[in-house]
Amino acid sequence: MLKKIKNISWVEWVLIGGFVILLLGLPLLASYLFGETDSWGTLYSPWSHAVNINTEIAIEEFRSGQSPDEMFLSYHLMAFLGILLFYIIGPGLLIINGIGASGAKRENGSRGTFQVGLVLVLAGIINLGLEAAISPTVHQNSRQSAAVSELKDQMRHEMLKIGIASYEHYVLPDSLGGNGGSFEGLSLDAIAAGLDFPTTDYRLVPVSDTLVKIVGVRPSPSPSVQKDSIRLVAHSHPNTIMDWQQSN
Repeated sequence: MLKKIKNISWVEWVLIGGFVILLLGLPLLASYLFGETDSWGTLYSPWSHAVNINTEIAIEEFRSGQSPDEMFLSYHLMAFLGILLFYIIGPGLLIINGIGASGAKRENGSRGTFQVGLVLVLAGIINLGLEAAISPTVHQNSRQSAAVSELKDQMRHEMLKIGIASYEHYVLPDSLGGNGGSFEGLSLDAIAAGLDFPTTDYRLVPVSDTLVKIVGVRPSPSPSVQKDSIRLVAHSHPNTIMDWQQSN
């Protein structure tokens, strides 16, 4: 096998390198031609994508109540094709044709298949190397994005409680400590006693008798994902307790 690799000319190495680059660039080509790359990613990294695919299937099944296996058929096919090409056919061609051949015809015939196997193996090795290099960064970004999403969910939950408390204060008559059908003059201090969390990160701004604005601002837990502070804004009025306006 080593003898065959040493006998490869520089022109053949250029062609082999070109085919390797072409194989690794297939997802970009698919994106340009078809506008879709997700399933192509499983062609090169079937195992790393398996967890994400299973998660998406579980989410879709929970949402619709039906097994969405047909929706992810392309992922399964690409994963199978990737395993077959890069980790079975490629090494197999190298081993079979690298053992040695006798006779000029057999030698010429095996040379081409040996180079095809070399292309597939090199593409698989390079892809695994790239994935190993960027995988820690990808996982870290995923964890940081999850932390940002979790904080936003917590803020929305707390702002909803503020909206409910504001509405209760709105509908209660003055005799019961409410505002008698108006948001005018309402403040967080007036409703803080009924809340089970600190309100230092929130502002309550009465806009009119029937509209109050709730603003929440907190530092981002992951500046690399979201540099600015997390800011959520919602309106609360008698017809809709929480009308979300903006988020960043």
